[in-house]
Formats: sequence, C-alpha cells, structure tokens
Amino acid sequence: MYNVVLVDDDVMVTEFLHAAIPWNDYNFQVVDSFQDGTEALEFLEENTVDLLITDIGMPFMNGIDLLENVSKRKIDSINVIISCHDEFHLAQKALKLGTYDYILKESMEEDMIIKLIKRIKTKLDNEKTTKHQQIKAKQLLQENNMALKSKFMEELLLDNLGPTAEWWEKQEELLDMNFSGERYTAVLCFIDQYHKAIKKYEKETLLYFSIQNILEEIILPMPFHVEEFYLKGKFFLLFSSKKLGQTETENLIEKILFEFYNKLETYLKITLTTLIGEGNQLHEGLVKSIQTLYNHMEQRFYYEHHSFQKFELVSYTEQSIFHGYNETQDYLRQLILKKDQEEAKKYIGEKIKKIKQHQYHPSVVKDWATKLVLDLRLSFKSLGRLEHQEDVSSTNKLIQPVETFKELEMVMNEIVLKMIEYADIIESSPKNEEVFKAQRFVHEHINKKISLTEVANHLHLNASYFSRVFKKETGENFIEFVTRIKMEKAKEMLNNTTKPVEQIAYDLGFDNKSYFFRTFKKQFGVTPCDYKYSGSVLIN
Repeated sequence: MYNVVLVDDDVMVTEFLHAAIPWNDYNFQVVDSFQDGTEALEFLEENTVDLLITDIGMPFMNGIDLLENVSKRKIDSINVIISCHDEFHLAQKALKLGTYDYILKESMEEDMIIKLIKRIKTKLDNEKTTKHQQIKAKQLLQENNMALKSKFMEELLLDNLGPTAEWWEKQEELLDMNFSGERYTAVLCFIDQYHKAIKKYEKETLLYFSIQNILEEIILPMPFHVEEFYLKGKFFLLFSSKKLGQTETENLIEKILFEFYNKLETYLKITLTTLIGEGNQLHEGLVKSIQTLYNHMEQRFYYEHHSFQKFELVSYTEQSIFHGYNETQDYLRQLILKKDQEEAKKYIGEKIKKIKQHQYHPSVVKDWATKLVLDLRLSFKSLGRLEHQEDVSSTNKLIQPVETFKELEMVMNEIVLKMIEYADIIESSPKNEEVFKAQRFVHEHINKKISLTEVANHLHLNASYFSRVFKKETGENFIEFVTRIKMEKAKEMLNNTTKPVEQIAYDLGFDNKSYFFRTFKKQFGVTPCDYKYSGSVLIN
C-alpha cells in the first residue's frame, strides 16, 4: 500500500478527499491529515509517505513553504497541490519546486481526482520496479566485488612464496587498486560474538553490506581511501592516503575506527575487536603485515570486546595451566552439587581472570576448559544419572569455537548452570532423593573415611533400610560405590599431579597404604605405582 497524507486548513476538503475517493481500490491508504503545514512537516520527517496532497493557502506554514522544506530535507514523496484560481501564480511556483500536479478547488470532482490517482499509481509502480532492479543490480555488483576481494585475500594468505608481479598486476585490474603506487595500512577486524550477530540477518552478505555502508559514509569526507576484504566472522580494511604522513595516518585511522565503532553499535547492534598492522606498506611489506595479523589472530583471545589496538606480538607463558587442577575441579564440583550458582559464577570468573594474567596460549586454555567440563560430567556420570548430558564431541563444539576469554567465561557459566539444573532435577525427584544425597555426600567428603552407618545417620535413616534402597536404585552396594568413586579420583590424581602415591592415599582417607594399593589393583588390574610410572591407559 502507498501512504497518503492530506494537508488543508479547511477540514471539509480533507474529509471529502478521505471519504469520497476509494483509495484502497488503487493500493493507497490515507495515513493522516493535517490543518497546519508545520504539523504535517513533523510527520513527514518521521514517517514514509508516498503521496502528499496539500493546500497552498494556509496559516502558519503555507503549502509553498511546506514544499520548500520537503525539498530541502530530501523527503521522497510525490506532491500534489490544491489551489484556487486566484492562487495560480503560487501554483506555478509550486510546480517549479517539482510538484507533480495541481487540483483546483473550484473544479474538484471525484472522477478527476481518481484519474490523477491512477496516473500517480502507475508512476509509483514504475519507480518501485526500477528501484528494485537498481538495488538488485547493485547487490550483484557488490557480491561480485566481495567475492573477488575475498579470493584476493585468501590467495594472499595462502601463498607462502609471495605473489608475482603478474599476479599483482592482475589484482590491480580486477580490484581497481594501485598496489604499486600507493601505501596501505592493514587493519584486521573481528566481529564480536559473530554467531549471535549473524542470526539477526538472513545471510552473511547482508551484514557485510550494512557494515560497508556505514564505513563508506564515514570515509566520504575524509582524505582517505579504504577497501574492505571479508572473511568468515572477520574482515580486513586496507587504508591508503597519498596526502598524509605515517603519524597523521595512524591518528586518523584511530579516529575513523572510533566513529565506526559507535555507529556499528548504535545502528547494527554489533561490536568489533580490531588489530592495526604496520602502516604505509607497499607490496612485500603489505603482504607481511596482513599475514602477521592473520597468523597471530589467536591473540584476540585476551583482548576486550569493542576495542582496537596496534598489533604487538604476545609471548605466552610456558607454565603448566594444570597446576592446582584437581582442587579447581573438586571445588567446582562441590558448588554444583550444592547448587550454589552465584559462587560458581564468581569462582569461574576468578579462574578466568588468573588465566588472563598468566597469558597461557589460547589453545591451552581451551584444552583446560574442555578437560574440566568433561571431568565434571564424568563425576556426575558416576552417579549413574547422565543420560541427557553431552559427550566429548558436543563439549568440543561448545568450547573450541570460543574466540575470547569473555566468551569462554560465558560458555563455562552456561555449562555449569545446566549441570546445576541437572543436579536439581535429580534431587527434586522423590524416588532418588535419598540416594542422590548419599552420593553427593561421598563426593563432598571424598578425602575422609566414609561408612554406611555415617551416611545413614546423616540422612536420618535406618542403616539396613538405606543399604537396601541404595542397592535397589543403583545396582551396587554403598561400599562398592564409595570405593569406585575414590579409585576414579585416585586415577585422576595420578594422571594430573606430582603427589607421591602415599600422599594420594592419605588425601582419599586411607590410613593404610597397603590397603589402598590392594584396592586400586583390584579395581584396575595394576598397582598405583605401576600405573603412575608406566603411563598406562586404564579402561573401566
């Protein structure tokens, strides 16, 4: 439907036009009417209007002044004036302002207005078709240009020997760029939380077109030229300026990025993290700068979202991230069993903060997080209630794509929340409540001696009754369960700590080292020492 606005200080005229003309029959709808040009202008500035019909002679703001303001403010509407015979000189002035036609009040008839409406509909339909074709053609050109640029960047990143002179000449022709005569500064931009951002758009190219339009608007008044090269979830910007020195160029790039960031956040609701490469580069220098940014893009892991900085090579610590791992796992497991979501969130935040301070390699951090999640899930699996928990593959899909430490913290919090919800579901079930509480007690007191009588008293149950219920629910008796959990924990500690076997036995509540050795060998077929020093892989 095409939107129509009527403006006339004579209410009878607007009521006649509104009621007498079958607007809907010709795909029009009257969206509003006004008796004053000032009010009409405010509406036109805030709303899309296809057809404006206005009287010439009105108080406050007359029709001529209204049309002049419509022209100045580039309001895209077809304009028709209503005038009297004695206002014809004003009608001529209105026609010079691009008015489509005029209606004389003295001869205003329904048939004549309908004929005018039909002509305007034909004009609007043709313009709509033409505009659609232009948009489609522009989009095809943009997509083709984007594909050429993406291919250029992919070849540049994959070619370790360096492009030939012939290759550069071909690219200059295809991209209409002067790599041999202009110096460029490469900037690598990452779209923060890319997978969430892309959900707002039907396809990736629409997001990139929107980004491109905002950047072009910013660059237009600047003494700068910029080209965009899009890759999945990220894009390179190549800035060039013949008129500015390196320092001026760097300052202006930062100014542009600051404005770019604000507009992206305001209009597209996305943020970027950006690395600025070495400035003013020709051929070899440009290739090296681009490849350096790309080959070290994992450094983005420690950058804050919505930030930009000059690239500096980061040195990662060689210290082991698994120091204190068992304590971390045990404490987090207890918080999950206690369903203490706030404390778990706080604890995860503290661990991620310490990881950032130590600057471990991002791949090492992801491996640490993956192992922690899998071990926590394994400990729940020992409860025999993990039918709906994810496997190794799904855990990797959650953690490995994480691009920043902030995202890792969010993902870890989401995983732990699901574990807490899962624990809550188990405990809330009357059938399993007593057994679950007993199992939780074992996990929370794994460093102590645990007897059936002690746990039965803790649950205020008769020991014989508790023993029968536990066996019926789990398929194993309570002491077998305690032994299995302690031995699984012993295996973890042998794998991940440098503690002597005697200390591990003590930490698991065994006073007698020999008894610990016999129990471990009965469970796994080898002694703790043989397992620790042979690197055996035990299969339960």
